[in-house]
Amino acid sequence: MDNGKSKEYKISLFITAIVSSFLLFWFRVYLTDAPIPSVDLPSFNAICRGLRHHILRGEVVYYDPKFYTGMLELHFYSFFPALLTTLLSFLCDFFAGDSVRLASHLVLWFGISFFPVALCLALRPFLTELVEKGEYGSSDKIILEALYGVSLSLFSFWFLNHDRQWYGIGAAAPMHIGLISQMFGWYAVLIYLNSLWMCILGKGSFRMIAVSLAFGIFSHNLTVIFMLFLGVLAFLWYPDRRKPVFYGHLFGIGFSMFWLLPCIALSSTYVAFDIYRPKGDFLELFYRYTVYGLWQSVESWFSGRFLPLSPVEPYLMLLTIALFCFNSVRQSRLLIQFFSFGLLGIVIFNSGYVASSIPLGIHYYRYNGVLFLYFAILFSVVPILAWDILYKVQPAKFILKLPVLCGKMQRF
Repeated sequence: MDNGKSKEYKISLFITAIVSSFLLFWFRVYLTDAPIPSVDLPSFNAICRGLRHHILRGEVVYYDPKFYTGMLELHFYSFFPALLTTLLSFLCDFFAGDSVRLASHLVLWFGISFFPVALCLALRPFLTELVEKGEYGSSDKIILEALYGVSLSLFSFWFLNHDRQWYGIGAAAPMHIGLISQMFGWYAVLIYLNSLWMCILGKGSFRMIAVSLAFGIFSHNLTVIFMLFLGVLAFLWYPDRRKPVFYGHLFGIGFSMFWLLPCIALSSTYVAFDIYRPKGDFLELFYRYTVYGLWQSVESWFSGRFLPLSPVEPYLMLLTIALFCFNSVRQSRLLIQFFSFGLLGIVIFNSGYVASSIPLGIHYYRYNGVLFLYFAILFSVVPILAWDILYKVQPAKFILKLPVLCGKMQRF
């Protein structure tokens, strides 16, 4: 990468790093070993205490059928989040009386705060695809990178601030409910999508797909099912990339067999064949305000009441229109094709028929959280792709270039 590209790349990374720094400051209350109210966090800490005991004795027991407030100890839930927290707790022995609790708080603190930076790194293939198709100067690329960083920061805040924590959506899911494995699943999805997209574009190998898939298997099982769903569709849709996509998934599953085989073999001790049909409408989750709801909010401002109105909601509707209207958006094969995959995912994972026909004992409504994250990722790149159309309109081009021109004037 040359110096120009490196400089432009650092702009979006710098913007998202500022947002992550703000989140680190905002959630600084987690820098303590004092108890913080959370639903499943005590059970997660109990798992880490047991694992810590086994590590100190030189033996690690992964499979324990015991329950602690309804959570299977390193059995159905994958081991990596607990193992990472346990190893971190040994370092926390020097700073806290309850090192396990402090370690779990630190994992939550860093995991939530660095989400914008992870999103910026994961969605780089979309920007690469756009830049390669267009002819942009260095100043144009600076504007594009800045817009990229701002858009991802906005959608990071929007996703983390969402209040559907029982679906695994928003920062409240891991922090208030204690779904730490779900948070690791977010990162598994980001790494996996980046690896899959780079492989489709011919700029990456199957190795990163394998690593990301294994990371997902070791972190959050429900998320992996959705990742495999995308992998199968990518395998079918891109015939020229079937070989690396297949090898990536084959090696990823093979690498995780030391955990996966015993987990499946012992599944009869924990898999209950009760059907948890999907709850909630995905459109209601993602588009929280309908057009009528927007009108109600505005109308309340003139009647002595005040119903809050999030500016992201009408903005999201505009992006939905842009998704089908702007030519540069339609020409992005990654966005359109993976958007179609997401629509198929809504049909399948929100289907009561599927839940009843495949009795895996899985909470199907939890896939709404993964789908929500998936569409938030895709929509965050729509403004960057739509920028290509706006940039070609001369008045808009002048406005977009104004900050760069002002910067050049200050040099003189």
